[in-house]
Amino acid sequence: MSGDECIILNNDYHPVGDLPVASVLVQIEDGAWLASRVIILRGITIGEESAIGAGAVVTRSVPPRYSAVGNPERVVRQP
Repeated sequence: MSGDECIILNNDYHPVGDLPVASVLVQIEDGAWLASRVIILRGITIGEESAIGAGAVVTRSVPPRYSAVGNPERVVRQP
């Protein structure tokens, strides 16, 4: 489930120096919840039944059943 205006990016949209544009899949597992205006960067996995707070910028994968908030995100609750 996701709130309004969430952004999920699977690439950088432009080359960096001589490197080509890199695309890496984003995985959002079953039961994960994204609040409004969450930004998820490329290559991130949001674990099963995890919750991401409003306005969070997810720069690292979030394990199953964890809650994360902030910019960059930080875990605020663990199972």
